[in-house]
Amino acid sequence: MNDNQPVRPSLTTADARPVGRDGVYVTASVNELAVAVAGGLSRLRVGAEVLPWTGPLAAVALPPGSVLVVVSGDCGPALCLPMRRGGLEVVVLAALPREEEGHEFLRCGAAAYLPMDMDLSTLADSIRRLKPRGQGP
Repeated sequence: MNDNQPVRPSLTTADARPVGRDGVYVTASVNELAVAVAGGLSRLRVGAEVLPWTGPLAAVALPPGSVLVVVSGDCGPALCLPMRRGGLEVVVLAALPREEEGHEFLRCGAAAYLPMDMDLSTLADSIRRLKPRGQGP
């Protein structure tokens, strides 16, 4: 494997649905973080696919109805509105959550602003509310 190529996990959820089938994507400028979040979601039965980081998120093209999980440092609030208008549900993870920043992301169209923690159950619950089981992209 070339060290310059992003790692694409070949995980499956416990009920053998392929990762990403739920229309849930995770991206981060630190690929290892995106892989860890997608893997943690998979263990919680939320299929998620790592979307390789290619730079600023302004050009993300995903099917309407998809959920995109991003890190607050990689996606400013101003990018949430155009992605929301394009039909994406943007979930923002904040390493150091701040109430003021959270309000700004939500005002600009983010579906959720959550603290980034090792227990991904809050993130998984938020995604389940956005994409009920069986509702594909």
